Amino acid sequence: MDSSPFKLLVLLSLLVSFQVANASLDRLHGPREFVPSSSISSLTRQLLEAVLLGDFNLANVTSILTAGADPNAYDENQMTALHWAVIKGQNETVKTLLARGAYTDALDASYRTPAHFLGIYGWGGPYPSILSSLYFAGANLNAGDQAHNTALHYAAMEGQTETARNLVAYGARLDVVNLWQHRTPYGMAVLENQTETAAALLQLVASLPPAQKSIAEQEVVNDVVPCQGSSCPGRCLTDQSNLRMGGSTWGCYQNNFFMGQQPVQEPQPPGPPQPEQQLGVIQGDVVT
Repeated sequence: MDSSPFKLLVLLSLLVSFQVANASLDRLHGPREFVPSSSISSLTRQLLEAVLLGDFNLANVTSILTAGADPNAYDENQMTALHWAVIKGQNETVKTLLARGAYTDALDASYRTPAHFLGIYGWGGPYPSILSSLYFAGANLNAGDQAHNTALHYAAMEGQTETARNLVAYGARLDVVNLWQHRTPYGMAVLENQTETAAALLQLVASLPPAQKSIAEQEVVNDVVPCQGSSCPGRCLTDQSNLRMGGSTWGCYQNNFFMGQQPVQEPQPPGPPQPEQQLGVIQGDVVT
């Protein structure tokens, strides 16, 4: 039997699915196509190079932005200037880029936001920090990457204990389960033998409400299954990080990469906000 028509049908369906998925993305926040070097403007190139020196070259960064450089332009690695400023730990540059319109939740090729790199490199120290700068600019600290790892997952994996504690103080959830390993941040710290960070996270887990604690204290959550049924929100149907919330109630974590206009607390407190002060819309949500 000639399978060519079937192969063609499969190819067309995949193409349509790709186009539909692409159409649903906010291209300003995360273009999916490769960015060739020839398409990167001279101003963008200057900005991307200037942020690598960051706070030591802040006047140059400001001048390039004033000259018209786009703070949300991507390089060949699908990284923005804000991604690089966070990676390099340049907080004044981060604040300058944010003030000039940089998107807090811009995505790289693996759906990582600048907050993910904050977790990786441990830039969540005492206030003021890159963590506080991103938070007050409206960053979603519970955004998941392609594998549904959050900034807290990364901090746990890398043994960034202080950053992990402060992420939680700013509203990062301890009960989020990633996609492939089905692990919580605590579980990832255990997996990577980050004993100090694992102990710190387990101590924080102890103060959670029972429903969240029952998930967050596990290394591996074995009941992670796709959300099913007419009561399941459409965005959750293919989300493998769904969790049973208890009894027969199912829910899913929404990874809000593209957040709307965020409220900002003024004046900024001298450190992490208390639970009653936290901006709930920023910390993500559980949809049931």
